[in-house]
Amino acid sequence: MGKAILFIRVSTEQQHLESQEDTLKRAAVADGYREEDFIIIGKKESAIKLDEDNRQGLQELKKQLSEGDIDCIYIFELSRLSRKPMVLYSIRDQLLDARVQLKCLNPAFTLLNSERTGFDNTASLIFSLFGAMAEQEMIEKKERFRRGKRRLAEEGRYNGGNIPFGYRIDKEHKNKIVINDEEARLVKEIFNLYESGISQPQLAKEYYRRGERRLTISLINNILNNERYTGRKRCYRGSSYERAYPILVTPEQFQHCREIARKNNTTADKTQNIYYANRLIVCKDCGCYWSASGSKVSYHCYDAFNTMRKYDHYKTPQCRNRKSISINIMDSLLWHVAKDAELDYIMNAASEDRQKYEERINVLEQKISFVKVRLEDLDKKRDRIVESYIEGDLTKEKRDDKFRILDEKRKEILLEQTSFRNEREHLKFLLEDIKLEYDIDDVLKITGHIERTISLEEKIAGISDDGERSRIIHRHIQEITVENRETEYEFGIGKRKTPTRFITIKFYSGEKQYYHYLPSTGRGGIVLLSTSDGLPMEKIRLEYLDRFCDGGKRRRYQEAKEKKQQERKAKYPDNEYILGYSGLARFLKVGVSTAYRWTETLDVLKPAVVDIYNKQIVVDKKKCIKLLAVAAEHNVWAKKIFNNVNDLYHEDEDY
Repeated sequence: MGKAILFIRVSTEQQHLESQEDTLKRAAVADGYREEDFIIIGKKESAIKLDEDNRQGLQELKKQLSEGDIDCIYIFELSRLSRKPMVLYSIRDQLLDARVQLKCLNPAFTLLNSERTGFDNTASLIFSLFGAMAEQEMIEKKERFRRGKRRLAEEGRYNGGNIPFGYRIDKEHKNKIVINDEEARLVKEIFNLYESGISQPQLAKEYYRRGERRLTISLINNILNNERYTGRKRCYRGSSYERAYPILVTPEQFQHCREIARKNNTTADKTQNIYYANRLIVCKDCGCYWSASGSKVSYHCYDAFNTMRKYDHYKTPQCRNRKSISINIMDSLLWHVAKDAELDYIMNAASEDRQKYEERINVLEQKISFVKVRLEDLDKKRDRIVESYIEGDLTKEKRDDKFRILDEKRKEILLEQTSFRNEREHLKFLLEDIKLEYDIDDVLKITGHIERTISLEEKIAGISDDGERSRIIHRHIQEITVENRETEYEFGIGKRKTPTRFITIKFYSGEKQYYHYLPSTGRGGIVLLSTSDGLPMEKIRLEYLDRFCDGGKRRRYQEAKEKKQQERKAKYPDNEYILGYSGLARFLKVGVSTAYRWTETLDVLKPAVVDIYNKQIVVDKKKCIKLLAVAAEHNVWAKKIFNNVNDLYHEDEDY
C-alpha cells in the first residue's frame, strides 16, 4: 500500500485545519493506512480569489502526484479541491491517468472503480453535481463580496487596501474612514507651502530637519497628486468602486497645485537627449547603471549622486562611488570602437555565411506581418470591454483604465513593429554590402575587397544621426565599467605617473577592450589603448564629438579668463609689454624656438624679462629693442631682427 495524501484547505480564520485533519486521519486509518503513510497538505487559502496556478496547496498536490507512490487522496468535501469545474475535471483526469483513488467524506463517494480503470458511475454523477453546486456557490459568494464592498465604499467604510496619509480607520464606528487630525494638519500644510512657492525637494528637506521622517519626497509627491483629499466621489486608481473621502483641501487649491507642478516641469515638451552609453556603464560598487547629466556633461552612478536619497526610504546604504567621466569623451570612444565592430561584423559575415541574415530577415518579416493580427486582437478586446461596460459589469473608470492598458500595449506593439522594420532594413543593408565573395588569389578581387572595405568604413563613419549611432553601439557593446587607476605617460616634460579613468568595454561577441583616459592633460584628455592589466599600448586618435557642454562651467571659465586678462593688462599693458615666448616670437617676427634661444640660450634678451606671470615670461618692449640695437652692431642676425622690429616704430622714438 502506497502513501495517502490528506488534502486540507480552509478559507477563513474561523475554519480550522486541525479539525479537518483529525477527521481525514480517522477515515484513512479505518481504510488500513498507518500514521507514517500520511502526507498532509494543509493551506489557508481562497478557492475563489486564487486561480489554479497561484494555489500553493494544489501545486504541492500535483508535485506529489508526479513523484509517484501515492495510493489515495482524502478530502473533506469536493470544494476543498476547487470550486471551479474546469480545475476539478482537470484533477479528476490526472487521478485517473495516475490510478490514484480519491475519497470524499461529504458527500461520501469514491471516485474510481475498484480496478481504477474508470470512474465509478455514482461517484461521477455526484462529482458533476457537486462540482456545479460549488461553482454556483462561488459565483454567489463573489457577488455577495462585490455587493458588500460596494456598500462599504458608499458608506465610507474601510473594505481593504491602503489608507491615504491623513486618514484613519475608526474601529469604534464600523471601520469608518475618518480624518487623522495630526496627519491631516501636515497634508494641509504641504498644500499651503507648495502653493506659496516651496518646491517638493525643499519640503522634503524641511520635514527631514523637523524629524518628520514619514514625509519622504515620494510621499509628498503622492500627497500633492492625490485627488482623494478634495472629497470628490469617484472610482480612484487601485479601487473597484466609487467612494468619497473626508475633505482636507479644496478642489481649487488642488488644481492650483497641479498647475504649479506643470509649470515647474522643466522636462515637459523637450526632446530627449541621446546618450550613447545609456544603460551600458555599470557601477562596480553597487551594480546600478550610471546616468547621464547633460548639464554637467558627465556620466556618474545615479545612486551615489542622488542628493535627495536621504529624504526617501531606502533599505540599502548609499553608493560611495563618486567617480564620473565626460559624456563627450565616453561617447567619442564608444563610437570609435563601434565603427570598427560594425565593420568587422559586416566583413566577417561576408567571409562566413549570408544565410543567417536572410533567415533573420524572414523571421522579421513574419513578426511584422503578425503585428496586424496582434492589433486586431487588441481591437477585439476593446469591443469586449465596451460590451461589459454596456452590460454594467464595468464602471466608467474601470473601462478607461482597461482602455489605457490597451493603448499602452498598442504603443508597445507599434514600437516593436518599428524596431523590426529598422532591424530588417539594417540587415538588408548588410546583405547588400556582403553579396560579393572574395578570392584572395585573384589580385583584382583583393583590390576590390580593399576598396570595398574602405567604402564600408566611409559609409559607417558617415553616419551622423545620433539615434542610429546609438543603436549600432548598443548592438555590439554589452557592458562598460569605469574605475580609477594610475599609469605612466610620456608628456612633453618627461614621463610621469598620472591618474586615469580605466575603462573596460565588454562586447556581445565576448571580446573585451581596455582603455586609459587621462582627463587632466590640459588638452581635453588623452585616450590610450591598454592591456587587461593596465599596461598602455598606444594612443588612440579619436574623432572628438563635442555634443554637450556645461554652459555654467564654460561661462565661469570665460569670465575667469577675461578677469585674468584685465588684471594682466592693468599690470602689463599690451603697448609696453609682451607675454610669453609665442608673443615674443610674433613681436620679433621669428619662430618660437628662435625667440626662446635668443632669450634663454644666448641670453641676448634675458635682461628684458621683467617678470613671470601665470608661468609665462613678461618682456619689456623698449628694453627688448634697446638690447637688439646693441646686438645688431656686431651680429648680422640680430641686425636683421632689429630692422624688422624697428619698422614698427616711429623714427623719433627713444631707443
